[in-house]
Amino acid sequence: MDIIHAGGDVNTKLSYEEVDLDLLAKIAVVVDYYHFAAAEPVKTWGDQWMVSLDRSGKPVLKEYCPDLMLWMCVAYGFRDPFNVWKTSQTMLRSCKGWIDEPEKLPIAPRIKEMNDALTETINELHELLLQFQTNHQCPLRPNQAQRCGSELGWLTQEMDRFGILALAHTSDLIPAVSIEEICRELRYIGSPNYHTDHPPCKFSYIVRPITDKLAEKASDFSNLERN
Repeated sequence: MDIIHAGGDVNTKLSYEEVDLDLLAKIAVVVDYYHFAAAEPVKTWGDQWMVSLDRSGKPVLKEYCPDLMLWMCVAYGFRDPFNVWKTSQTMLRSCKGWIDEPEKLPIAPRIKEMNDALTETINELHELLLQFQTNHQCPLRPNQAQRCGSELGWLTQEMDRFGILALAHTSDLIPAVSIEEICRELRYIGSPNYHTDHPPCKFSYIVRPITDKLAEKASDFSNLERN
C-alpha cells in the first residue's frame, strides 16, 4: 500500500522503480481487490514495473511454471490485455491437463472455469465412447445400422494417445496433452476408412461440437474483456 500511495513522494517512488516478480504479484492482488488498475499513478507504475521485469531477465515465460502463474496474476491485476492473452496462451499450450488453481489469487476463478470446461470435455468424450460401445446404430445416420467398428476403434485410439482413455477408471492421472492440443487435434480428427460401398463419413462432425465448446472457453480464458 505504501508503494501504491507513494503519490508525490519522490524518494518513495525512486526506491520502488524496480520490483521483483513476487512483490509485483502481491501488489497486483491489492490492485485487483481495490479496483485500482485504472487509477493513476497505479497504471503508470504497473506498466513501468512490467517493462522493467521484462528487460531485467524475468520476461513472460514460454513454458508453464510457477512464475508464469505469477505473471498472469500481474497481468490480470493491472488489467493488461496483451499479457493476459500471452500468459493464457502459454498455459493452454504448455500445461498438460488441468492447470494448477492458485489459492488467494484473483486469477483462481478464471482457471477453475477453464479446468471445469476441460473436465466436461473429457466426460463428454467418454460418453461418446460409451455410445459407440453400446449403440448398434450409425451415430451419423441413426436410421442406418452401424456397418463396422471403425468409429469405436478410431476414437479409442485417439483418446488413448491423448491420455484421456484411462481417466474413466482413475482420477490420479492427467491427460498427456494440453488443452490447445485437444482443441486442435481432436477437432480435426480423421474419418475411419470404410469399404467402398459404405456412404461417405465425416467422423470429425461427431467430435467437433464437443471440442468447439472447449475452444470457446479457451478463447474466453485468454480474453481479458470477456471476464
